[in-house]
Amino acid sequence: MGYPDCDREVRETAERLWGNSDGQSVTEHRFGKGRVIWGRPLAAVLAEYGAPDFSYVASSADAEIIYIHRRTADAEIYFVANSQNRHESAICRFRASGKAPEILDPVTGTITRPALFRAVDGVTKLPMTFGPSGSAFVIFRKPRRHWWMSRAMASHTGARATGRCRKSPQTAPSCVCATAAATPSRRPPGPRWRSNPSRCRIPS
Repeated sequence: MGYPDCDREVRETAERLWGNSDGQSVTEHRFGKGRVIWGRPLAAVLAEYGAPDFSYVASSADAEIIYIHRRTADAEIYFVANSQNRHESAICRFRASGKAPEILDPVTGTITRPALFRAVDGVTKLPMTFGPSGSAFVIFRKPRRHWWMSRAMASHTGARATGRCRKSPQTAPSCVCATAAATPSRRPPGPRWRSNPSRCRIPS
């Protein structure tokens, strides 16, 4: 097939694919088992299929945090980056659950296991702070563990209480066994916790 027949075939294929969509009054055309969408934000389209792969609520109205997501046989790997040349804080939402997040610094190679996060309805919410044009890998690969912590800490982190402390009410009046990501080596300020319930205590 030569010119101009080849150009005519391209036009006919495009007309079948796009239909009468113009990106303004008509933004969608069904073709076969799929949909051709024009003129609508990608995030809005993906939201129709459930929780987005990644979203965030930042402290700045014009924040721009971009991401790449890769899935392996045993892990969910996200690369998130601050597109602004300034510090940024945000609550990042990842479509991952059942595993504790790990944050890998791509510059130093340091891995930290954040103590504060919350997993609800298949989405993990994680507070993050980015430096100017900063970035990080967030990896979900290890199951969440149970730690003994105070009810105040469980409430603060949104952890799910799974039992009562075996200490007496006089020595540990509000201690619970909760599902959390905290590790003894990296604890946030506030009530202390221990993996051993016999040592659980709440500071005055």
